[in-house]
Amino acid sequence: MKKTLWTKNFICITLANFLLFVGFEMVVTLVSLYINHIGGTNADIGMCVAVFTVTALIGRSVAGVLLDRFGRKGVFFGGLILMVLITYSYGFVTAVGWIVAVRFVHGIGWGFSSTASSTVASDNIPKECFGEGMGYFSLSNSLGMAVGPSIGLALLSFLSFRTMFGFSASTALAALVIALFVSYEPAQKKQPEAEQPETGTAEAKPAGKWIEKKALLPAVVILCVSTTYGAMIGFLALYGNQENIGNTGLFFAVYAIFLLISRPIAGKLTDRKGFAVVVIPGILCTAVALVILGFAHTMPVFLLSAAIYGVGIGANQSALQTMAVLSADKDSVGSANATFLLGFDGGIGVGSLVAGWIAQLFGYAVMYHAMIGFLILGIVIFGIGSRQSSIRKQNAEG
Repeated sequence: MKKTLWTKNFICITLANFLLFVGFEMVVTLVSLYINHIGGTNADIGMCVAVFTVTALIGRSVAGVLLDRFGRKGVFFGGLILMVLITYSYGFVTAVGWIVAVRFVHGIGWGFSSTASSTVASDNIPKECFGEGMGYFSLSNSLGMAVGPSIGLALLSFLSFRTMFGFSASTALAALVIALFVSYEPAQKKQPEAEQPETGTAEAKPAGKWIEKKALLPAVVILCVSTTYGAMIGFLALYGNQENIGNTGLFFAVYAIFLLISRPIAGKLTDRKGFAVVVIPGILCTAVALVILGFAHTMPVFLLSAAIYGVGIGANQSALQTMAVLSADKDSVGSANATFLLGFDGGIGVGSLVAGWIAQLFGYAVMYHAMIGFLILGIVIFGIGSRQSSIRKQNAEG
C-alpha cells in the first residue's frame, strides 16, 4: 500500500518553512538598506554578508550533528526562537559594529532552523516518492525567496525599518507556532561499531557527523552549480544596467516561476528514472542559460535566459538533495542535509568571489560565460562519482 505524501506533518513543515524563508528574505533585502540608512559603507555591507555566511555554514555543520544525536525538535525550535529574537533586535541597533554582531548570531539561527526544517521534511516523505516530495517541499523555499523581498520593499515605502524588522520577526514566530503541530522523530539510537579485538565487545558509535561522506558527491556537484547563482545575485542588476535592459527584477520573477514549475516535475523524474536523467540535463540547461545571458542585449533574450536557468536550477536542487538524503543512513539524515546545504551555500560564496574577480578584469558578459567552467566540472565530478558508486554497489552485491 502506497503511503500518502500530503500528511499533516508534511503540510505543516512545508508551510512553516515557507514562512521562515519569507521572513529571512525580507531581512536580507532590508539589512543592506538599513546599513546605508545609518551611514554605513559598501565595505560594511560586505563585512556583514561575509560574517553571516561564515556563521551560517558553521551553524549548519553543528545542526547536522545535533539533529542526528539529540533529535529534530530541540534544534528546530531553538533555531526558530533565535530567528524570532535576533530578527526583532535589528531595529534597535544603530551602529554598524552591533549589526555585525547581530548578523553573527543570525547566521547561527538560520543554519539551525533551515537545516532542521529540511531534515524534518525528509523524515515525513515516503521513500517511494521522495524526489517528488522534496520537489514540493523545496517550492516553499522558492516561494519564500520570491515573495519575501517583494513584501519587504513594498512595505518599507510607508513603514519604518524598526516596524519592518518586527514584521519579519513575526513571520518566524508564525513558523514557530505552526511547528508546534508537527510530530518529530526522536534521536536515532546509537549504532554499535565492530567488536574490539582486545575486549570482544562492541562500542557505541554516536549518531551524527560533521560531514556525511555519503552525501559529499551531491554536495560537491551542487556547489559547482550554485557558483552560478552567486554570480547572478551579485552582479545581475549591474549587468542589466550596463546593457540598458531595464527592470532586472523581472529576471528573478521569471526565474522563480520556472523554478516552481520544474521542481515537482524533476522530483517525479528522479523517482522514476534515477538521478542522472535529471542532474545532467539540469546542468546543461544552466549552462545554456549562461551562454544566452552573456549575449543578452534585450529584455526578451534576458528573460529567455531566466526561464532556462530556473528549469536548470530547479532540476538540480531537487534531484541532488534527494540523492544526498537517500545516500545516507537513517541515523545520518540531519548530517546529510547539512552537508548538502553547506555545498549549496559554499557555492554561492565561491561564485560571488570568483565572479567579482572575472568581472573586474573582463566584464560581466565574459564573466557569465566563464562560470560555465564550474558547470563542466560539476558534470565531470557527477559522472566519475556515479560510476564509482555503481562499481562499489556491484562489488558489494557480488
